[in-house]
Amino acid sequence: MTNDYYILCPPLYEFKRPIENKYIDIEFHEAVYPIRVSIYEMYRYRPDGNVIQISAQDDSNNEWYKLWEIDSKNLNSEIDSNNRFEWGKTDVTWIVPPTSRLFSPPLSHPRDFKTKMLRIFFEDSSFEMSHLYTKLDAVMLIGTSELVRPRKYQKSLTNLLKEINCMYFPHHEDIHNLTADFKNAHLDIDYLQRHFSEYCIIMEYCRDGSYIRRVSKESILRENLMHKNVSLEVIHHSNCAKPIKLSSDESKELSRHNISELPDEILLIILKNLDLMTLCRLNYVNRRFNGLIRDPHLYTRLNIHYPAAAEYIPQNIARRDMSNILCYFTSRCKYLQQLDLTESTFDVADFTNFLDNCGRRLTHLRLGFCNNSVNNLVLLKISEICVNLKELNLDDCRGIDDEGFSYLEKLNGLEHLSLYDTCIKDECLYKILQKNQRMPH
Repeated sequence: MTNDYYILCPPLYEFKRPIENKYIDIEFHEAVYPIRVSIYEMYRYRPDGNVIQISAQDDSNNEWYKLWEIDSKNLNSEIDSNNRFEWGKTDVTWIVPPTSRLFSPPLSHPRDFKTKMLRIFFEDSSFEMSHLYTKLDAVMLIGTSELVRPRKYQKSLTNLLKEINCMYFPHHEDIHNLTADFKNAHLDIDYLQRHFSEYCIIMEYCRDGSYIRRVSKESILRENLMHKNVSLEVIHHSNCAKPIKLSSDESKELSRHNISELPDEILLIILKNLDLMTLCRLNYVNRRFNGLIRDPHLYTRLNIHYPAAAEYIPQNIARRDMSNILCYFTSRCKYLQQLDLTESTFDVADFTNFLDNCGRRLTHLRLGFCNNSVNNLVLLKISEICVNLKELNLDDCRGIDDEGFSYLEKLNGLEHLSLYDTCIKDECLYKILQKNQRMPH
Protein backbone atom coordinates (compact mmCIF):
# COMPACT_ATOMS: atom_id res chain seq x y z
CA MET A 1 0.00 0.00 0.00
CA THR A 2 1.40 3.38 -0.98
CA ASN A 3 0.27 6.97 -0.54
CA ASP A 4 0.17 7.61 -4.29
CA TYR A 5 -3.01 8.37 -6.22
CA TYR A 6 -3.62 7.25 -9.80
CA ILE A 7 -5.45 9.69 -12.03
CA LEU A 8 -6.47 9.22 -15.66
CA CYS A 9 -5.98 12.31 -17.84
CA PRO A 10 -5.93 13.01 -21.59
CA PRO A 11 -2.57 13.21 -23.41
CA LEU A 12 -0.72 16.51 -23.20
CA TYR A 13 -1.21 17.46 -26.84
CA GLU A 14 -4.93 17.79 -26.17
CA PHE A 15 -4.21 20.61 -23.68
CA LYS A 16 -3.52 23.03 -26.57
CA ARG A 17 -7.12 24.14 -26.92
CA PRO A 18 -8.15 27.84 -26.83
CA ILE A 19 -8.22 29.38 -23.36
CA GLU A 20 -11.56 31.04 -22.59
CA ASN A 21 -11.70 32.88 -19.27
CA LYS A 22 -9.74 30.13 -17.49
CA TYR A 23 -7.62 32.61 -15.56
CA ILE A 24 -7.49 34.91 -12.57
CA ASP A 25 -5.99 38.41 -12.37
CA ILE A 26 -3.96 39.35 -9.28
CA GLU A 27 -2.98 42.96 -8.57
CA PHE A 28 -0.09 43.85 -6.28
CA HIS A 29 0.48 47.06 -4.37
CA GLU A 30 3.54 48.31 -6.27
CA ALA A 31 4.88 47.77 -9.80
CA VAL A 32 8.26 46.00 -10.15
CA TYR A 33 10.46 44.48 -12.84
CA PRO A 34 9.53 40.79 -12.43
CA ILE A 35 12.24 38.32 -11.46
CA ARG A 36 10.16 35.43 -10.14
CA VAL A 37 6.55 34.40 -9.75
CA SER A 38 5.95 31.82 -7.01
CA ILE A 39 2.62 30.01 -6.74
CA TYR A 40 1.62 28.30 -3.50
CA GLU A 41 -0.43 25.57 -5.11
CA MET A 42 -2.55 22.96 -3.33
CA TYR A 43 -3.18 20.06 -5.68
CA ARG A 44 -4.31 16.51 -4.91
CA TYR A 45 -5.22 15.25 -8.35
CA ARG A 46 -2.51 16.75 -10.60
CA PRO A 47 1.20 15.89 -10.74
CA ASP A 48 2.27 19.14 -12.43
CA GLY A 49 -0.50 21.46 -11.28
CA ASN A 50 -3.16 23.14 -13.34
CA VAL A 51 -1.28 26.39 -14.03
CA ILE A 52 -0.31 26.42 -17.71
CA GLN A 53 0.60 30.07 -18.35
CA ILE A 54 1.60 33.26 -16.52
CA SER A 55 1.29 36.71 -18.10
CA ALA A 56 2.08 40.20 -16.79
CA GLN A 57 0.62 43.58 -17.67
CA ASP A 58 3.02 46.37 -18.63
CA ASP A 59 2.31 49.12 -16.11
CA SER A 60 3.13 51.84 -18.66
CA ASN A 61 0.81 50.84 -21.52
CA ASN A 62 -1.44 48.10 -20.05
CA GLU A 63 -0.28 45.59 -22.68
CA TRP A 64 -0.07 41.93 -21.66
CA TYR A 65 3.11 39.87 -22.13
CA LYS A 66 3.70 36.18 -21.56
CA LEU A 67 6.20 35.39 -18.78
CA TRP A 68 5.91 31.62 -18.88
CA GLU A 69 3.95 28.86 -20.57
CA ILE A 70 3.98 25.10 -20.10
CA ASP A 71 6.16 23.35 -22.68
CA SER A 72 4.37 20.15 -23.65
CA LYS A 73 7.27 18.81 -25.76
CA ASN A 74 9.87 19.15 -23.03
CA LEU A 75 7.43 17.81 -20.47
CA ASN A 76 6.71 14.78 -22.64
CA SER A 77 10.40 13.95 -23.07
CA GLU A 78 11.07 14.35 -19.36
CA ILE A 79 8.15 12.09 -18.52
CA ASP A 80 9.35 9.37 -20.90
CA SER A 81 12.95 9.51 -19.67
CA ASN A 82 12.02 9.24 -16.02
CA ASN A 83 9.37 6.53 -16.59
CA ARG A 84 7.08 8.30 -14.18
CA PHE A 85 4.04 7.91 -16.40
CA GLU A 86 2.31 4.95 -18.06
CA TRP A 87 1.11 5.91 -21.52
CA GLY A 88 -2.00 4.53 -23.18
CA LYS A 89 -3.55 5.23 -26.54
CA THR A 90 -5.74 8.04 -25.30
CA ASP A 91 -4.99 8.29 -21.59
CA VAL A 92 -2.10 9.00 -19.25
CA THR A 93 -1.79 7.45 -15.80
CA TRP A 94 -0.31 10.01 -13.40
CA ILE A 95 1.15 9.09 -10.02
CA VAL A 96 0.26 12.01 -7.79
CA PRO A 97 1.67 12.49 -4.28
CA PRO A 98 -0.94 14.03 -1.90
CA THR A 99 1.12 17.14 -1.13
CA SER A 100 1.13 20.83 -1.88
CA ARG A 101 4.01 22.61 -3.58
CA LEU A 102 5.67 25.97 -4.16
CA PHE A 103 5.85 26.37 -7.93
CA SER A 104 8.25 28.96 -9.44
CA PRO A 105 8.66 28.42 -13.20
CA PRO A 106 11.64 29.90 -15.08
CA LEU A 107 10.47 33.17 -16.66
CA SER A 108 11.35 33.43 -20.34
CA HIS A 109 10.40 37.01 -21.27
CA PRO A 110 13.15 39.71 -21.22
CA ARG A 111 10.99 41.45 -18.59
CA ASP A 112 12.16 44.99 -19.35
CA PHE A 113 8.92 46.48 -18.06
CA LYS A 114 7.34 47.06 -14.67
CA THR A 115 4.20 45.22 -13.65
CA LYS A 116 1.86 44.93 -10.70
CA MET A 117 -0.77 42.80 -12.42
CA LEU A 118 -0.39 39.07 -13.08
CA ARG A 119 -2.73 36.80 -15.00
CA ILE A 120 -2.62 33.11 -14.06
CA PHE A 121 -4.06 30.73 -16.67
CA PHE A 122 -5.36 27.28 -15.76
CA GLU A 123 -5.87 24.17 -17.82
CA ASP A 124 -9.42 23.73 -19.08
CA SER A 125 -10.67 20.82 -16.99
CA SER A 126 -14.24 20.96 -18.26
CA PHE A 127 -13.81 17.92 -20.46
CA GLU A 128 -13.98 14.52 -18.73
CA MET A 129 -12.47 16.09 -15.59
CA SER A 130 -15.27 18.23 -14.20
CA HIS A 131 -14.71 16.71 -10.75
CA LEU A 132 -11.21 18.15 -10.50
CA TYR A 133 -10.42 21.58 -9.11
CA THR A 134 -7.57 24.00 -8.57
CA LYS A 135 -6.73 25.75 -5.30
CA LEU A 136 -4.04 28.38 -4.70
CA ASP A 137 -3.03 29.48 -1.23
CA ALA A 138 -1.04 32.48 -2.46
CA VAL A 139 0.90 34.04 -5.31
CA MET A 140 4.19 35.87 -4.69
CA LEU A 141 5.75 38.35 -7.10
CA ILE A 142 9.46 39.02 -6.60
CA GLY A 143 11.01 41.91 -8.52
CA THR A 144 13.13 45.06 -8.46
CA SER A 145 12.33 48.75 -8.56
CA GLU A 146 15.11 49.24 -11.15
CA LEU A 147 15.89 47.12 -14.21
CA VAL A 148 18.57 44.52 -13.35
CA ARG A 149 20.58 42.55 -15.89
CA PRO A 150 23.47 40.05 -15.62
CA ARG A 151 26.99 41.41 -16.18
CA LYS A 152 27.43 38.79 -18.91
CA TYR A 153 24.86 39.90 -21.46
CA GLN A 154 24.68 36.47 -23.11
CA LYS A 155 23.03 35.18 -19.95
CA SER A 156 19.47 35.80 -18.91
CA LEU A 157 18.59 36.55 -15.29
CA THR A 158 16.65 33.28 -15.15
CA ASN A 159 19.69 31.26 -16.29
CA LEU A 160 21.82 33.09 -13.75
CA LEU A 161 19.43 32.08 -10.97
CA LYS A 162 19.50 28.50 -12.26
CA GLU A 163 23.30 28.47 -11.97
CA ILE A 164 23.13 29.81 -8.43
CA ASN A 165 20.50 27.19 -7.63
CA CYS A 166 22.91 24.48 -8.75
CA MET A 167 25.40 25.72 -6.15
CA TYR A 168 22.89 24.92 -3.41
CA PHE A 169 21.21 21.92 -5.03
CA PRO A 170 23.70 20.18 -7.38
CA HIS A 171 21.33 17.24 -7.91
CA HIS A 172 18.25 19.36 -8.58
CA GLU A 173 16.21 17.51 -11.24
CA ASP A 174 13.04 19.56 -11.62
CA ILE A 175 14.10 22.08 -14.28
CA HIS A 176 10.55 23.39 -14.54
CA ASN A 177 10.42 24.55 -10.90
CA LEU A 178 13.09 26.78 -9.33
CA THR A 179 11.69 26.28 -5.80
CA ALA A 180 11.09 22.52 -5.72
CA ASP A 181 12.72 22.41 -2.28
CA PHE A 182 10.11 24.41 -0.36
CA LYS A 183 12.07 24.64 2.89
CA ASN A 184 15.06 26.22 1.11
CA ALA A 185 13.19 28.28 -1.46
CA HIS A 186 14.62 31.56 -2.80
CA LEU A 187 18.16 30.93 -1.54
CA ASP A 188 19.34 31.86 -5.03
CA ILE A 189 17.76 35.32 -4.80
CA ASP A 190 19.15 35.82 -1.30
CA TYR A 191 22.61 34.91 -2.63
CA LEU A 192 22.19 37.33 -5.54
CA GLN A 193 21.32 40.12 -3.13
CA ARG A 194 24.50 39.52 -1.14
CA HIS A 195 26.75 39.27 -4.23
CA PHE A 196 24.98 41.69 -6.51
CA SER A 197 27.98 43.67 -7.79
CA GLU A 198 29.69 40.43 -8.79
CA TYR A 199 26.85 39.18 -10.97
CA CYS A 200 24.56 42.06 -11.99
CA ILE A 201 24.29 45.68 -13.05
CA ILE A 202 21.47 48.21 -12.84
CA MET A 203 20.18 49.73 -16.07
CA GLU A 204 18.90 53.28 -16.49
CA TYR A 205 15.99 54.17 -18.78
CA CYS A 206 16.61 56.75 -21.53
CA ARG A 207 14.08 59.03 -23.20
CA ASP A 208 14.48 57.24 -26.53
CA GLY A 209 13.17 54.04 -24.92
CA SER A 210 16.56 52.33 -24.57
CA TYR A 211 18.47 51.36 -21.42
CA ILE A 212 22.05 52.20 -20.49
CA ARG A 213 24.20 50.83 -17.71
CA ARG A 214 24.14 52.81 -14.49
CA VAL A 215 27.15 52.76 -12.19
CA SER A 216 25.87 52.15 -8.69
CA LYS A 217 26.90 50.75 -5.37
CA GLU A 218 26.16 47.22 -4.26
CA SER A 219 23.86 48.46 -1.52
CA ILE A 220 21.31 49.75 -4.03
CA LEU A 221 19.90 46.30 -4.73
CA ARG A 222 19.21 45.72 -1.07
CA GLU A 223 16.69 48.52 -1.31
CA ASN A 224 15.43 47.43 -4.73
CA LEU A 225 14.57 43.75 -4.28
CA MET A 226 11.01 43.58 -3.01
CA HIS A 227 8.86 40.59 -2.12
CA LYS A 228 5.12 41.02 -2.79
CA ASN A 229 2.68 38.47 -1.32
CA VAL A 230 -1.14 38.22 -1.57
CA SER A 231 -1.45 35.77 1.30
CA LEU A 232 -0.96 35.81 5.05
CA GLU A 233 1.66 33.09 4.53
CA VAL A 234 5.28 34.27 5.13
CA ILE A 235 8.42 32.48 3.91
CA HIS A 236 11.11 32.47 6.59
CA HIS A 237 14.76 31.58 6.11
CA SER A 238 16.97 31.44 9.19
CA ASN A 239 20.09 32.24 7.17
CA CYS A 240 18.65 35.50 5.86
CA ALA A 241 19.31 37.33 9.11
CA LYS A 242 22.89 38.57 9.17
CA PRO A 243 24.71 40.19 12.11
CA ILE A 244 25.37 43.90 11.62
CA LYS A 245 28.26 45.68 13.34
CA LEU A 246 27.75 49.38 13.98
CA SER A 247 30.30 52.00 14.84
CA SER A 248 30.07 53.68 18.22
CA ASP A 249 28.67 56.87 16.65
CA GLU A 250 26.00 54.91 14.79
CA SER A 251 25.08 53.04 17.96
CA LYS A 252 24.65 56.30 19.86
CA GLU A 253 22.47 57.68 17.07
CA LEU A 254 20.26 54.60 17.08
CA SER A 255 19.95 54.67 20.86
CA ARG A 256 18.28 58.07 20.62
CA HIS A 257 15.47 56.46 18.65
CA ASN A 258 15.00 53.25 20.63
CA ILE A 259 11.77 51.48 19.74
CA SER A 260 11.23 50.72 23.41
CA GLU A 261 10.64 54.42 24.01
CA LEU A 262 7.48 54.36 21.87
CA PRO A 263 4.14 54.26 23.71
CA ASP A 264 2.13 51.03 23.74
CA GLU A 265 -0.47 52.48 21.36
CA ILE A 266 2.14 53.06 18.64
CA LEU A 267 3.81 49.70 19.20
CA LEU A 268 0.45 47.92 18.81
CA ILE A 269 -0.07 49.64 15.45
CA ILE A 270 3.33 48.33 14.36
CA LEU A 271 2.64 44.84 15.70
CA LYS A 272 -0.59 44.61 13.69
CA ASN A 273 1.52 44.54 10.52
CA LEU A 274 3.66 41.58 11.62
CA ASP A 275 3.09 37.96 10.63
CA LEU A 276 2.12 35.30 13.14
CA MET A 277 5.57 33.72 13.45
CA THR A 278 7.20 37.06 14.22
CA LEU A 279 4.58 37.88 16.84
CA CYS A 280 5.25 34.58 18.60
CA ARG A 281 9.00 35.21 18.62
CA LEU A 282 8.51 38.63 20.26
CA ASN A 283 7.40 36.68 23.31
CA TYR A 284 11.10 36.25 24.17
CA VAL A 285 12.22 39.89 23.75
CA ASN A 286 11.29 41.23 27.17
CA ARG A 287 8.40 41.41 29.62
CA ARG A 288 6.85 44.43 27.93
CA PHE A 289 6.68 42.81 24.49
CA ASN A 290 5.46 39.60 26.11
CA GLY A 291 2.49 41.55 27.40
CA LEU A 292 1.88 43.52 24.19
CA ILE A 293 1.68 40.47 21.92
CA ARG A 294 -1.14 39.08 24.09
CA ASP A 295 -3.45 41.88 22.98
CA PRO A 296 -6.48 40.13 21.37
CA HIS A 297 -6.79 42.86 18.73
CA LEU A 298 -3.67 41.40 17.06
CA TYR A 299 -5.40 38.08 16.42
CA THR A 300 -8.50 38.69 14.32
CA ARG A 301 -7.30 36.16 11.72
CA LEU A 302 -5.66 32.81 12.39
CA ASN A 303 -4.26 30.57 9.66
CA ILE A 304 -2.85 27.22 10.84
CA HIS A 305 -2.23 24.23 8.55
CA TYR A 306 -0.87 21.21 10.40
CA PRO A 307 -1.70 17.97 8.56
CA ALA A 308 -0.71 14.62 10.06
CA ALA A 309 0.54 13.58 6.61
CA ALA A 310 3.19 16.32 6.58
CA GLU A 311 6.64 14.77 6.89
CA TYR A 312 5.03 11.52 8.11
CA ILE A 313 3.87 13.01 11.40
CA PRO A 314 1.78 10.40 13.31
CA GLN A 315 -1.81 11.44 13.99
CA ASN A 316 -1.44 11.24 17.75
CA ILE A 317 1.52 13.64 17.66
CA ALA A 318 -0.30 15.99 15.28
CA ARG A 319 -3.33 16.05 17.58
CA ARG A 320 -1.14 16.73 20.62
CA ASP A 321 0.69 19.57 18.88
CA MET A 322 -2.54 21.11 17.60
CA SER A 323 -3.98 20.87 21.11
CA ASN A 324 -1.03 22.94 22.39
CA ILE A 325 -1.44 25.44 19.55
CA LEU A 326 -5.16 25.95 20.20
CA CYS A 327 -4.48 26.27 23.93
CA TYR A 328 -1.77 28.87 23.25
CA PHE A 329 -4.09 31.06 21.17
CA THR A 330 -7.29 30.64 23.21
CA SER A 331 -6.53 33.54 25.55
CA ARG A 332 -5.49 35.77 22.61
CA CYS A 333 -8.37 35.25 20.17
CA LYS A 334 -11.21 37.06 21.89
CA TYR A 335 -11.90 39.04 18.70
CA LEU A 336 -11.14 36.25 16.21
CA GLN A 337 -13.08 36.69 12.96
CA GLN A 338 -11.42 34.31 10.49
CA LEU A 339 -10.06 30.83 11.26
CA ASP A 340 -8.41 28.57 8.67
CA LEU A 341 -7.43 25.03 9.76
CA THR A 342 -7.40 23.48 6.28
CA GLU A 343 -5.83 20.00 6.20
CA SER A 344 -5.16 20.06 9.94
CA THR A 345 -5.55 17.20 12.39
CA PHE A 346 -7.00 18.04 15.80
CA ASP A 347 -9.01 16.57 18.65
CA VAL A 348 -12.75 17.33 18.58
CA ALA A 349 -12.83 18.24 22.28
CA ASP A 350 -9.94 20.70 21.88
CA PHE A 351 -11.58 22.36 18.87
CA THR A 352 -15.03 22.68 20.45
CA ASN A 353 -13.43 24.17 23.58
CA PHE A 354 -11.62 26.69 21.36
CA LEU A 355 -14.93 27.62 19.68
CA ASP A 356 -16.58 28.09 23.09
CA ASN A 357 -13.95 30.68 23.97
CA CYS A 358 -13.15 32.28 20.60
CA GLY A 359 -15.87 31.44 18.09
CA ARG A 360 -18.67 33.90 18.73
CA ARG A 361 -17.28 36.58 16.39
CA LEU A 362 -16.24 34.17 13.62
CA THR A 363 -17.37 35.12 10.11
CA HIS A 364 -15.09 32.79 8.13
CA LEU A 365 -14.28 29.19 9.07
CA ARG A 366 -12.33 26.83 6.81
CA LEU A 367 -12.10 23.16 7.79
CA GLY A 368 -11.52 21.65 4.36
CA PHE A 369 -9.75 18.27 4.24
CA CYS A 370 -9.95 17.85 8.03
CA ASN A 371 -11.68 14.53 7.40
CA ASN A 372 -10.41 12.77 10.51
CA SER A 373 -11.27 15.65 12.83
CA VAL A 374 -14.67 17.03 11.77
CA ASN A 375 -17.83 15.15 12.77
CA ASN A 376 -21.44 15.81 13.77
CA LEU A 377 -20.43 17.20 17.17
CA VAL A 378 -18.22 19.82 15.51
CA LEU A 379 -21.10 20.99 13.30
CA LEU A 380 -23.45 21.11 16.29
CA LYS A 381 -21.02 23.37 18.13
CA ILE A 382 -20.55 25.55 15.03
CA SER A 383 -24.31 26.02 14.68
CA GLU A 384 -24.64 27.01 18.35
CA ILE A 385 -21.60 29.28 18.69
CA CYS A 386 -20.78 30.73 15.25
CA VAL A 387 -24.06 32.56 14.62
CA ASN A 388 -22.30 35.31 12.60
CA LEU A 389 -20.75 32.87 10.14
CA LYS A 390 -20.66 34.02 6.49
CA GLU A 391 -18.27 31.46 4.99
CA LEU A 392 -17.90 27.77 5.87
CA ASN A 393 -15.63 25.30 4.08
CA LEU A 394 -16.14 21.59 4.78
CA ASP A 395 -14.49 20.13 1.67
CA ASP A 396 -13.76 16.40 1.90
CA CYS A 397 -15.14 16.14 5.46
CA ARG A 398 -16.70 12.70 5.09
CA GLY A 399 -17.27 12.07 8.79
CA ILE A 400 -20.50 14.11 8.70
CA ASP A 401 -23.88 12.42 8.10
CA ASP A 402 -27.43 13.73 7.63
CA GLU A 403 -27.78 14.59 11.31
CA GLY A 404 -24.61 16.69 11.25
CA PHE A 405 -25.56 18.62 8.13
CA SER A 406 -29.03 19.30 9.56
CA TYR A 407 -27.40 21.43 12.28
CA LEU A 408 -26.38 23.94 9.60
CA GLU A 409 -30.07 24.81 9.18
CA LYS A 410 -29.70 26.86 12.38
CA LEU A 411 -27.41 29.30 10.56
CA ASN A 412 -29.05 32.06 8.53
CA GLY A 413 -26.20 34.35 7.45
CA LEU A 414 -24.12 32.08 5.22
CA GLU A 415 -22.95 33.63 1.96
CA HIS A 416 -20.53 30.88 0.90
CA LEU A 417 -20.73 27.16 1.71
CA SER A 418 -18.23 24.71 0.21
CA LEU A 419 -19.16 21.01 0.47
CA TYR A 420 -16.92 19.42 -2.15
CA ASP A 421 -16.73 15.62 -1.86
CA THR A 422 -19.05 15.33 1.16
CA CYS A 423 -22.05 13.03 1.70
CA ILE A 424 -24.77 15.68 1.93
CA LYS A 425 -28.13 14.83 0.36
CA ASP A 426 -30.17 17.11 -1.87
CA GLU A 427 -33.03 17.46 0.61
CA CYS A 428 -30.73 18.57 3.42
CA LEU A 429 -28.89 21.01 1.14
CA TYR A 430 -32.22 22.49 0.03
CA LYS A 431 -33.21 23.20 3.64
CA ILE A 432 -29.86 24.90 4.31
CA LEU A 433 -30.29 27.10 1.23
CA GLN A 434 -33.80 28.06 2.34
CA LYS A 435 -32.46 29.36 5.66
CA ASN A 436 -29.55 31.23 4.03
CA GLN A 437 -31.04 33.45 1.36
CA ARG A 438 -27.84 35.47 0.85
CA MET A 439 -26.08 32.46 -0.60
CA PRO A 440 -25.96 32.49 -4.44
CA HIS A 441 -27.22 29.20 -5.89
